[in-house]
Amino acid sequence: SRGINAEYGGSNKQYDMGIHNFVEREPHQKIDMTLDKVIRLLQDPHSKSVKERHTRAVKKICQRFGDGFYLKDLAKVLTIVDALVERLQGDEEYMTPLIQIIMLCGKSFLKEKASDDTIYAKDLVEFLTELSKLVELPIPMIQIAVTHCIGSLYCTPVSNYPDEPQACKHELNIKTIEESNLVQIFASELRQMTDEAVYQEILHLLLFLSLSR
Repeated sequence: SRGINAEYGGSNKQYDMGIHNFVEREPHQKIDMTLDKVIRLLQDPHSKSVKERHTRAVKKICQRFGDGFYLKDLAKVLTIVDALVERLQGDEEYMTPLIQIIMLCGKSFLKEKASDDTIYAKDLVEFLTELSKLVELPIPMIQIAVTHCIGSLYCTPVSNYPDEPQACKHELNIKTIEESNLVQIFASELRQMTDEAVYQEILHLLLFLSLSR
């Protein structure tokens, strides 16, 4: 399995360890859970009081897609993220499943067809832009998770194996981030950041991006 943040590390080791506690490390197994099922569950107005089912469903999705999400599912993943953010406004326990999804997005996205990286290139830019906007949420762990996610995509080499789903090449991740406005999003948040730990994490990412160009 491909590792999360194998090359990219943040500037604050205490926060790094806290963030990595959210990463799913259980071995692969056949799981009867789909993105569509999670979306229906999260959007069901009658399931507002069953957050345990929600968190379990997200955990199962993270186990099922432990090597990363597919490019073709970007819209569905974003729908799940949006639903979790909405529920987080009324219950902080939704922070854990949201961070689990964010961290999994730090793995290079997978392709079903060789042409997928071309077909979904624009969608990937839009997805990462929307995901990066989560850094605007005034919750340090989420802000740091988003920062690590983008840093991982930009810095972590991608390895493909014949018997596993093929991931997008590292060059595509770099190109996507450099052609987007992610730097502006993080720079804008940095200018108004009052949390010192988050400030250092965002600064660390921006310096890394600028030095890597």
